[in-house]
Amino acid sequence: MELTTSSNDKPQLSDKQLNYITKLATNLDIELSEFIKTYLKRDTSTLHNLTNFETSKLIKKLQSMQSLSMGQYLKLQTSYSLKELSSIFRQEFPTWADVKIYHYDKLTQLKFHNKYKDHPLLVNVDYEYGWQDSPLCADNKMYYIKLFDVCTLDIDDISYEELTTKLSEYLNVMTFMIYATHKGFHVYIVSELINYGKSKQLMTDLGCDFWYVQYCSNNGYKIRLNAKINRNEEFTEKYLTTIGHKPVMPCIKELIDVKDSYVKHHTKCKV
Repeated sequence: MELTTSSNDKPQLSDKQLNYITKLATNLDIELSEFIKTYLKRDTSTLHNLTNFETSKLIKKLQSMQSLSMGQYLKLQTSYSLKELSSIFRQEFPTWADVKIYHYDKLTQLKFHNKYKDHPLLVNVDYEYGWQDSPLCADNKMYYIKLFDVCTLDIDDISYEELTTKLSEYLNVMTFMIYATHKGFHVYIVSELINYGKSKQLMTDLGCDFWYVQYCSNNGYKIRLNAKINRNEEFTEKYLTTIGHKPVMPCIKELIDVKDSYVKHHTKCKV
């Protein structure tokens, strides 16, 4: 069966995405309709029948199979070592041949697939509250609050002792509120306002995930409020302590209280 597009379909993806998927499949010498049937476990006569999630998943899979061109290889090699790539993607890269188009596009932000859309419910100069399309949460809705000037560190896979040791060298110049999360900690800098566009190096130095840093530096400090459906989460974050020698700014404390109220609401109603 040949995979085609139909004028009667309401497009779920752009022509640019369609051309990109077709190009990847051609380069890999893949019969696209059969690949979709096997990989996505569904039969479709048109790419436009794919959901945004399926489109994203398909592109990621095809990219993870496609080798780099010489130009792409040279571009990455000038900025990253294989050890750095292993740390960023949390997987081993024994040789450059193991680095694929997926990794290249993630790092150079050449993303053609749809991002999960945000649906703001309340926006002001200090924060945005709303929900994001996400298959990982109930009803495909991940509720969030996005702070613009309250620097929020998301640090995973670290013990409390390791975290406080990391923060200790900053305690004379900053004060931190620490919350436990499912995989680590949220740490809020509460002694000074730091706009999301000016915190990239600080967040990196304090151990935030590479992708979280990239996202926040362009969009704001985004915090998930409701549980993921594949986890037994009693809370998305839970207050532990405040450390540091600088006074807490009252305006920041007010925003932390707003954030806490949203966390409490979504924990209680289990949306």
